[in-house]
Amino acid sequence: MGLSEEAAALAALADFLAEEAGASPGEGRRALELVTVDEEGFPFPALLSGRQLVVGDGEVHALVRGLRPNRHLAATGRATLSFVQAGAYGTLLLQAAASAELPGGTATCWRCTVVAGSLDARADELEAIGYRAPALDLAEGPPLAELLGERGLGGFTFQRREAPG
Repeated sequence: MGLSEEAAALAALADFLAEEAGASPGEGRRALELVTVDEEGFPFPALLSGRQLVVGDGEVHALVRGLRPNRHLAATGRATLSFVQAGAYGTLLLQAAASAELPGGTATCWRCTVVAGSLDARADELEAIGYRAPALDLAEGPPLAELLGERGLGGFTFQRREAPG
């Protein structure tokens, strides 16, 4: 029996994050899109690096910077995470709850339950959004898994899973 759409999307996200964790410093990286909604339901996109995410069992921890996305997550608790992995377009619908704030209030870590997910394997013409992280960017600092471990919220690891067959 194959994976559900939600499980397939989570597995693809885990693969994405594992590949990004292995990227060399200065090497081009791929971004993920986090779309939050305000109280009126209007969407607002933000880009995250793979180092700002950790996948667990049916959960995603996201380290989110910026006033607007954090304000929207606090107000509605809803977000959509989208990414391109191996020519497929993955989407996860998330229900978020704040789990930790970084010192100085520069970012909030959100524990997100995956409500639904999909993986469109026919998106072979898509390419991920790329970026190069500045030297002092969070993407070059300790990955989220380490930050969570320092705060007693660890237990999440990058796991490469077999592609749905």
